[in-house]
Amino acid sequence: MSLAFGLGQATQPPQPIKEEYRVPYKDAAKQKAAQALWFQRKKADPEAYRRRLEDARNLKDRIRQVKIEEGTHRSVASKKRKSNNELVANLIAEAKTNGCIRCDEVDHACLDFHHKDPVDKLFGIAVGRRKEMSVELIRAEIAKCVVFCKNCHSKFHAGRFTIEEV
Repeated sequence: MSLAFGLGQATQPPQPIKEEYRVPYKDAAKQKAAQALWFQRKKADPEAYRRRLEDARNLKDRIRQVKIEEGTHRSVASKKRKSNNELVANLIAEAKTNGCIRCDEVDHACLDFHHKDPVDKLFGIAVGRRKEMSVELIRAEIAKCVVFCKNCHSKFHAGRFTIEEV
């Protein structure tokens, strides 16, 4: 069972202290005296106290720095993704410039890619774009396709003509 503790992270609940790690004092007064002595020794060494305080501050700074670096990484990845999307959009637009191979339709909104050989099909062009595949993979997949308008594409799948007839 996972419960949330601390910084919003799902972690396991704390385990009970193992018997071997328990303080060996059976007398509560002796244990309290030992703790007071320990505290006095730590308090007596201001340099050690300063180091612990500085370490705590450094940890906060390191955590802050990691958050900044992660933010930078995200922004770089976002810019790269936008750039890749633009390249793919230009590649698809370029492939559709000649229009349908059967009729004179050139409106990009009406054009579809059709794989010449379904056996060679790795993925659909729209799927490759949605899954942000590389430009090279999409370019290779477009090379395996012909461009039909939506009407001619439907007629092709209805068996009205073959690719060889075009």
